[in-house]
Amino acid sequence: MDEIREERPERNAEPQQIVFFAPELLQRAQQRQQRQERLGALRAAAERGEHVALLELGIYDLGELGGTPRNAEEAFACFSRLPEDDPAGLYYLSYCYDRGVGTAADVARAVAMLNESAEAGYAPALCALGLCYESGHGVGQDASRAAELYRAAADLDYPMGMCNLGVLLMHGVGVEQDREKAAALFARAAEQELPRAQFLLGLCYESGQGVPRDPRKAMALYDAASEQDYDEAVCAKGVLYYHGIGTEQDREKAFSLFRRAADRGFARAQFFTARCLDDGEGTAEDPEEAYRYYAMAAENGFPDAMFQAGLCCACGRGTPEDQAQAAAWWAHGAESGELRSTAHLGVCYECGRGVEEDMGKAIELYRKAAEAGGAEGQCNLGALMFHVLARYMRPKETKRLPRWIHITVACVLLTSLLIIVSVFLGGGTVDPEDVWILVWLVALLALAVRRVCRRRQKKEEA
Repeated sequence: MDEIREERPERNAEPQQIVFFAPELLQRAQQRQQRQERLGALRAAAERGEHVALLELGIYDLGELGGTPRNAEEAFACFSRLPEDDPAGLYYLSYCYDRGVGTAADVARAVAMLNESAEAGYAPALCALGLCYESGHGVGQDASRAAELYRAAADLDYPMGMCNLGVLLMHGVGVEQDREKAAALFARAAEQELPRAQFLLGLCYESGQGVPRDPRKAMALYDAASEQDYDEAVCAKGVLYYHGIGTEQDREKAFSLFRRAADRGFARAQFFTARCLDDGEGTAEDPEEAYRYYAMAAENGFPDAMFQAGLCCACGRGTPEDQAQAAAWWAHGAESGELRSTAHLGVCYECGRGVEEDMGKAIELYRKAAEAGGAEGQCNLGALMFHVLARYMRPKETKRLPRWIHITVACVLLTSLLIIVSVFLGGGTVDPEDVWILVWLVALLALAVRRVCRRRQKKEEA
């Protein structure tokens, strides 16, 4: 006993360190343990063939629709064990066949199952089938049929059906345009806290479509959707802060919102983030980081970003100068219908910058941009026609031409100049028909002058 008592002070001389856990960490650990226990019970019930457990476990394994499944094979197996006429099971099996989750993709089978589920009155299936008809996925495209299916889902108080029907009503696709009804549907869906509905109703209040314009209400709705990390709403909220609409202007806050949505992969926000970094608005100017975000947005299919990324490469801003890469970005932009990219790609082909020189291709691109109302395409096409005209109007050959030819040439040049000035100073565009009248007039005049010059030359030689 004495020996034991003598040892105690030595043990107490070096007390052990006590580790304290924050209450939040303990709470998370408890929640994780509860989830594991719940999941174990769910799997046990699913193995016994309980329908509710099979459905819940399958949905858990599937994860967020459109995302990466937690366990694709187990999800498909769970849905496959449900009764053949179970509308929810059919709906989720349709999703698996459509996306190839846990099984080989089979779009025709997916649509057939979706039809069965929709016929049973399952609202998510009605909405999903409507989306198939709207986009022409697996069925013939039919906007009117899509509207019918969305309306059926909306009548069942399904918020996504209300949203989709509202979008068709807003734009008059498959139904008669009715913006007031569209806004009312968005409001009904927003009451169920669907973030997409909150965002769409916010757009209505921001633009005054279907409801009286009220930027403050728009901001409140964007706020509500942003709390659920709805990226479009986060970006729209940033736009309001950037311009000071419905709130005090705060470009630093706008930039933080743009970047928040951008870092989650939202292309429009990536583009706005790049513009802020490029211009030094709301943050320090950083051309390298700006180009990185332009490139991300371009790779995610944002046409304006393709144009800006091309400019960066062409000018060497934020990235080494690379004319071939600039032409590649503009080619992507042209394929997406971005008119400035189309016109700039035409310049590349005209001058041989980053691509092999091809005047025919340049004219084709200018014409495409001009016919779509692109000011740069119209200007470049007009400038090219001036070049063609100047090529045939050599000073030595034109000195002895009749006076009426000189007057006609002056009128054409003056008209063309006025059109170009109106484009660049007036900020507008030229009607494509006017452009082609001008182009044909210049071309015919060039041919006429050339023919007159040749006739005079032959007479002098004779």
